This record gives sequence, C-alpha cells and structure tokens, in this order.
Amino acid sequence: MPFLQANFLQELKDLPLDEHQMDPRFYQQSAPAMSRALKTISRDTGEKAYQAWLGYYNGQLKRLRWRKEDLVAAGNEWIGLVGQPVPEMEAKTLGKMGLRGVEGIRERSKGGMGGEGRGNQGKRGGRGGRGRGG
Repeated sequence: MPFLQANFLQELKDLPLDEHQMDPRFYQQSAPAMSRALKTISRDTGEKAYQAWLGYYNGQLKRLRWRKEDLVAAGNEWIGLVGQPVPEMEAKTLGKMGLRGVEGIRERSKGGMGGEGRGNQGKRGGRGGRGRGG
C-alpha cells in the first residue's frame, strides 16, 4: 500500500474499517483506457498539477509525518504515475515553498526563461523615456 494511503488510513484508525483489496481484473480491464487518457494530459497541465500537489501536501507535512524529502519523493512518484516527467520549477517558487535544495527537486536554470527581471531596460524601466517620475 502506498505510504500516502497508509498515512490516511492511520488517521481513520478509530473507525471500524477493513482493508479491501481491489480485484486485479479491474486493473487489467481499465489499464488501456487509463493509459489513453493519461496521454492526453499536456506537459503544461502536468507541471501545474505537480506544483499544486506539492503545495497542498507541503502544508500537510506535520499531519502526514513527512519531511520535505518525503514530500518530493512522493510528488515525483505521483507525477510518474500520471505519465509525466518530473518538471523543473522556478527557484522563486521553490524558495517560497521551502523546497530549494531538497533532494529530488528539479530547479529551472535562470537562463531557461527569457524576459525575467529588469534585463536591459535601462534606467527608465524600458518605457521609452516615459518612466515613473520622469
């Protein structure tokens, strides 16, 4: 049982629940349709879903008894299950999430995205001489 499910079931330990195994035929019958559906997910959608997944579970670390490394490992496993490669994320985003430098995280290089920051806009903010206050 994946550890995310195990942690969830641990939170429900006071309820009279029995573990139920899924019939293996279900997986055999649904695998082709799932595979086709997963192939329709764009890379951009996959990246956004991965970032949202990390963001949500990052706020649940204490409840899940995870470290940041556990979060990234689970996120990387999850994105692989939906047929996507582990995406790179902006350093700024990773910093806000407290995930910079965590093993398994992929940080986008600064040269990868053009037009960030001030660049070569000059002293007047690139407004053709009509910058603020001037």
